Amino acid sequence: MDDRRTLVIGAVGTGAKAWVLPSGHQIAGIKVDNKSGSWLLLPDGTFVPPYTISFGHSFQPELASIDVLFSNGPAGQVSTQQGDPPFVQIYSEPVGESQGIPSGGGTAFIQQFTPTVLAQAGGNCTFSTGVFQATLRAGVANKRWRMYAVSINLRSGFQVPSPSYDSGSGFEWIIEASPSFSVYLQGHVGPPGVNYGENLTLLPGVDFAVGDTIIYSIAPDWGDVQFRFSALLQLI
Repeated sequence: MDDRRTLVIGAVGTGAKAWVLPSGHQIAGIKVDNKSGSWLLLPDGTFVPPYTISFGHSFQPELASIDVLFSNGPAGQVSTQQGDPPFVQIYSEPVGESQGIPSGGGTAFIQQFTPTVLAQAGGNCTFSTGVFQATLRAGVANKRWRMYAVSINLRSGFQVPSPSYDSGSGFEWIIEASPSFSVYLQGHVGPPGVNYGENLTLLPGVDFAVGDTIIYSIAPDWGDVQFRFSALLQLI
């Protein structure tokens, strides 16, 4: 015994509620083709990812009724009311477990509506002033930043003469949105006036928590440093 529905894409908390099989049959399994940009939440806490087809899940114990609800993701990922309506089938027999496969529409859709941006910031920092810290990108309500790459370029001895410069001055830099994520690197700059760079690629991308503000900081161990941060970001 089975039953099937095409869900109308809606806000978080909407969807199919108190769905039952005919003639009082218990619900033992579900299959989902979710081509929408929204996560779906099943009654046992299982999440169906967006842009995923051929998803399968069995319930133990079996259920008399089921809610299939639009939801944000298990880590707070923000859903969108975009894409194609999900197609859902419920069964009186177990269907096994399948994580599904990508539907092929998600990446192109996300890139079309949320293009990547190159965020940059810079300044001067000296050993005497200690840690320099500032906001790279402010948090956005109900959205998250995804980072694909980050780099820093430095030039030591920007003060002439440079009163605190010591050959091989060390530096430490951090880009973070504590406690969800942080990148920490350290190195040594060259002689005065020589540029130094560090680059880090983070493919397929690292997600900050929803609403996180991205902070960067730099701390020269000894010397004065002119610096510029760059990060390739996407708001999703």
